[in-house]
Amino acid sequence: MKKRWWRLLVAFSSAALNAVAAAALGLKTAGIVKLPRWLTVAAISVVALTAVLRSAQAALLEFRGVRVEELRRTFEMTLRVILCTIATHARLGSCDLGIAVWTLRRRPPLVGRKQLWPIFRQRAAYGDGPSGVTWRPGKGIHGRCVESGTYLWRDLGADSEIYRNVQDKDWPTVPDEVRQDMTLMEFRRAVGRYRFVAAAPIIQQVGGHEETVGCVTLDVPSTGSGAKLTRQEISRLTAQTVEQVLKGAAGMVGNYLP
Repeated sequence: MKKRWWRLLVAFSSAALNAVAAAALGLKTAGIVKLPRWLTVAAISVVALTAVLRSAQAALLEFRGVRVEELRRTFEMTLRVILCTIATHARLGSCDLGIAVWTLRRRPPLVGRKQLWPIFRQRAAYGDGPSGVTWRPGKGIHGRCVESGTYLWRDLGADSEIYRNVQDKDWPTVPDEVRQDMTLMEFRRAVGRYRFVAAAPIIQQVGGHEETVGCVTLDVPSTGSGAKLTRQEISRLTAQTVEQVLKGAAGMVGNYLP
């Protein structure tokens, strides 16, 4: 939180300083005020520096876009193999499973809250589109995975079946492991789409200590074959073998991330 407010302060201070400098130069040009030479030079420097920083930020965003596209191509082949490995173990078709890579980003950049952003996703053949929920650390299975830095899984189909008709007034009484920091509307929009979800943290060395920077998720939608998922199949999805494979995938992804 302190970092966020500090970034916000720096951003607004820079914008305010630039506005003052530009206004001063405008008034001087119009002959309304006279500025000392040193103050004129300082105002010009502020405006120029701000323009350079904005150009640098735009270049950085463009570079990130190119970098993300390169990562997607890298992940595509490898994660498809991971998906087939898990599908074979669970005795499911690879088209019944989805896999995604999520990383932490600030939205808006620099000053916004950290959110989970998918940089790669292969959806199951019969899966629905995006839920429209803004995911962040602590929200949803993947958000909780990132927050705790641990491997997690959840039988969301069972949660949906039990709590899909819960009323607004009763939502706060629902167990925390079911709510997962979601509102009731978010729960209905997201949880009903999936039968099963697992997430493995992506951990990197940052500043001499380990930090969770994202996660790799495995999902089975509640449509298609997922609607008929048996307890035995869920048991195979929660086996240690699947956990190890997904953790291995997260480790591989972490080696590629900047």
